[in-house]
Amino acid sequence: MNTLYSAPVQDIMAALMGAGELQGWHGELAAEDVNGILDEAGRFAGNVIAPLNASGDREGIRVVDGRVHCAQGFAQAWQQFSGAGWPALAQPCAYGGHGMPATVHAAVAELWAGANLAFATCPELAVGAVLALEHHGSEALRQAFLPGLIDGSFTATMCLSEPAAGSDLGAIRTTAQPAGDHFLLRGRKLFITWGDHDLTEQIVHLVLARLPDAPAGSRGLSMFLMPAVLEEGDSAGLRNDIELIGTESKMGLHASPTCALALGPNHGAVAHLVGEPHAGLACMFTMMNHMRLGVGVQANGVAARATSAAALWAQERVQGRTPENAASKAIIGHADVARMLADMQTLTQAGRSLALMAARRIDEADAGNAAAAAQAALLTPVVKAWCSDMAEAVCSMAIQIHGGMGYVEETGVAQLYRDVRVTSIYEGTNGIQALDFLRRRVLADEGHALGSLFADIDGWLQDQGVPERWRSAVSDALEELRATAGLAIRAVGRDGLDPGWIAVDLLRQCGELVAAALLVRNACVAVQGVAQPPHYQQQRAAALADWGLQLLLPRSAAYARRIRLVCESSGQSESIRWLTEAPA
Repeated sequence: MNTLYSAPVQDIMAALMGAGELQGWHGELAAEDVNGILDEAGRFAGNVIAPLNASGDREGIRVVDGRVHCAQGFAQAWQQFSGAGWPALAQPCAYGGHGMPATVHAAVAELWAGANLAFATCPELAVGAVLALEHHGSEALRQAFLPGLIDGSFTATMCLSEPAAGSDLGAIRTTAQPAGDHFLLRGRKLFITWGDHDLTEQIVHLVLARLPDAPAGSRGLSMFLMPAVLEEGDSAGLRNDIELIGTESKMGLHASPTCALALGPNHGAVAHLVGEPHAGLACMFTMMNHMRLGVGVQANGVAARATSAAALWAQERVQGRTPENAASKAIIGHADVARMLADMQTLTQAGRSLALMAARRIDEADAGNAAAAAQAALLTPVVKAWCSDMAEAVCSMAIQIHGGMGYVEETGVAQLYRDVRVTSIYEGTNGIQALDFLRRRVLADEGHALGSLFADIDGWLQDQGVPERWRSAVSDALEELRATAGLAIRAVGRDGLDPGWIAVDLLRQCGELVAAALLVRNACVAVQGVAQPPHYQQQRAAALADWGLQLLLPRSAAYARRIRLVCESSGQSESIRWLTEAPA
């Protein structure tokens, strides 16, 4: 596999500028500052992390004497990563971070994922844990654990799933027994990403468990901080009562350990309550929502890597003839290959723009903008689901362009597909994201955040620099989404239609429309912006907008049509029974 990684800095900058002017985001931070950060991150990703992608996939992890040992080079890369200050980039200054905006973090995190998704999953967990502790932890816990999480000497996990509790967190059985100034946890947790490793000694586990007086279901969950190594009193430096009972043999992400942990098999695992008793799910959602946005960002990074690999292969691979030329030529000259590459380039930039817009709304929300906070909540499940589905499709097209060589491991694109496949599953499957989008972000909000988003897009379209062909196409699709959302609200909220029949299609329709609108915005900003990019970048942005409208808006219309048909038939029809029941 070619281990070279070319960081798509200019495409990221184009999407950043489309998401909103960079000036004023962070004191004197300006576009050239962000460009410099991305250039440096791209060099680090290409020189340090990317060379471990294929070797880590081949070697995987080992368990020796009950501890996980990562693939060769990973521990050293982590030390370089931490030493360079990358874990602290967007972390709070009060605990040693650099305080960069969430949007800058998202842009840089894409580079880590494009270089090596297995590696990139580790630092993203620490960022989410810091957010959870910053919002819900006591000052004592923040002082004890945030500096280590921020400087990279600690890593973090989310301990949610159990043998009988996957997506249904209300079924969690892990218990927490009060023991003086702490709690003792007992239970089993599954699918814990980076649950054990040799990159750092300390791992900060954030765990959902039940207190003795907890009510049943998800309302009875509390969140606890359970350190792998005890930090206090006479026991400081000793390992907590946590036992590694297995690691998963996975389709992809072989270099990222996914662990099964026994909590308190001997005397109970020492842990500290985070937030209020029985309010753990709300606390955990602070981390979980960050991770859901992070999954979309990571998926975009892998899609960009797959697109780059496919473009390079298509330029070099000589095969076949065209009617216009009897001589063999590079396959990029074949219309079908060029079409797939155009789709891949467009989808990747669309997903990137969608994720960075959501991150921008988080920064605005942090500055006190309530409407931006509602939009960030609305867009988070869209980014997670739309971008992960998109990345899987892009990686599949990369295999197709490579032909038979894509199906074998030598070229590396098979690994990209294997690795990215889980992004549509973890942190809540994409079906769960769609239900969250419809129930909590549209219905519960009575469509206000969606209306605010529509108003923003309307505002973009009123810019005099928007060509009429783009304005009318996006405007028509926007009106169709307005109508579909209204129909969905009536069908589910008033008529009792099971939202599972239409939620995925509504989320996808929204994703296609907003992504298309952002490609148009990117193109207009490239021409009109204060810091104009080179002519090539302007032409590229315009081409992405043109191709994006041709690709995305018909798909948006198709989802709208299916939603209308389902609502008209009140969801499940007699035909569904014949398609879902097992044969007699």
